[in-house]
Amino acid sequence: MISTHLYNEDTKLKALATTPKDQRTQFDWRNVACGSPAGNASALKVKVRDEHRDFDLGEIADTIGCALSDLLTARHKSDTEIFTEENKKFVTKLSLLVVKDLHQRAKATADRLEEKLLTLTAREVYHAIEEVLIKQNAHDVARSLMARRQRFENMSTAEVNAPMSLLVNTKVIRRNGQVVAWNPSKIEVAVRKAFLSIEQDSAAAVQVSSALTHRMIEEGKQFIHIEQLQDLVEEELMKQGHYKVAKAYIQYRALRSTHRDEDAGAAADKAPELLDLKLDDGQQDAQAGEHFLP
Repeated sequence: MISTHLYNEDTKLKALATTPKDQRTQFDWRNVACGSPAGNASALKVKVRDEHRDFDLGEIADTIGCALSDLLTARHKSDTEIFTEENKKFVTKLSLLVVKDLHQRAKATADRLEEKLLTLTAREVYHAIEEVLIKQNAHDVARSLMARRQRFENMSTAEVNAPMSLLVNTKVIRRNGQVVAWNPSKIEVAVRKAFLSIEQDSAAAVQVSSALTHRMIEEGKQFIHIEQLQDLVEEELMKQGHYKVAKAYIQYRALRSTHRDEDAGAAADKAPELLDLKLDDGQQDAQAGEHFLP
C-alpha cells in the first residue's frame, strides 16, 4: 500500500533534487572515503559523451551522500543529525562496494568485447549504486537517488538520441499539451521508483521500458498522451508478472491525481497575475558541473 506519507516524502525529495546547491547545506561527502582501499578503481574509466574520464571514488561517495542527506532532510533531520560519523561510515562502505561491483561489470564487458580499457557509462554507474543500496536494504536511499537521477533524465538528450529511441516515431503529449520525444530512460526511472516504493529489486524496470519502446515501434503511433502511456506501464507490469508493483504504481498515480486536482483548485483561487514560472526541462543550472555523474 502506497501511503500519503510516502507520496509526500517523494514530493519533498523531488523538490530537494531541483534545489540549487547554494540554497542548501553542503556536506563534504566526497572526502569521507578518501584514503580507503578502493581496489582496482584506478583502472576504471567513465564515458561521458565522447570523452573517457578517470573514475573518481569521491564522486561515488558524494552521489550516495547527497541522496542520503536529501532523504534525511525530507524527514526533517538537522545538519548535525545528517553528517554523523555513522553516516560517513555508511557512505564509505557503500562506495567501496560500488567500486567492487563496477570493476566486475567493466571487466566482464571488456573480456566479452576483447578490449583492454575498462569503460563504464554514467547509467551503469547509477545502476551499480542502486543495486548496492538495494542489497544493503537501503531502498529509501535508492528512492532518493532516483529523484536526483530523474531530474537529469528530464534534461538529458542522450537517451532521446540513442539508436533505439530514434526508431520510435511516437511523441508523448504531456498534461500541459507540450509534445516531447519518446524517452525510454524516463519510463525506466518511473518504474524503478514503483519497485523501490515497496522495497523490491528494480532491475526489471529495464525490461518494462524496453517492452514499451518495442511496442511503440511496432504500432507506429504518431502520438500518445501521458495518461495512455501510464496505462500501458500498468499493463506491461502485470503482463510481466509484477502485480504488486503494478498495484503500487496505480496507487501512486491516484495520489498524484488527487494532489494535482487540489493544487489546481488552490491555483484557481490565486490572483490572475500570480503565475508560477518554472524552468524548461531542457535548461540546466550549475549543479550539473563537470562530473561523470550529473
